[in-house]
Amino acid sequence: MELVRLGKSPFKRREYSVIRNEQDGNVEVRFLGPENTSDFRTDMTWEDVENLISEFATMKEPKAIFLRQANSLAISARRAGWKPVG
Repeated sequence: MELVRLGKSPFKRREYSVIRNEQDGNVEVRFLGPENTSDFRTDMTWEDVENLISEFATMKEPKAIFLRQANSLAISARRAGWKPVG
């Protein structure tokens, strides 16, 4: 995972938003702040996302634990012969 500062001057921002762009298995999130702030982008792979879920599950975050359990259930179902439709 990498945090990248965008642009040279932090004093030319006109909008405040989060932009998501998914390409080539990577997720790009841009944090655009209000005026007089810097813009940043985080670049992460799916492996980074899996590591984050694992860390949150270790900290007993309920949603991360649910995702980990759902993933285990899906793996078990496929091993038992279930084939997803679609």
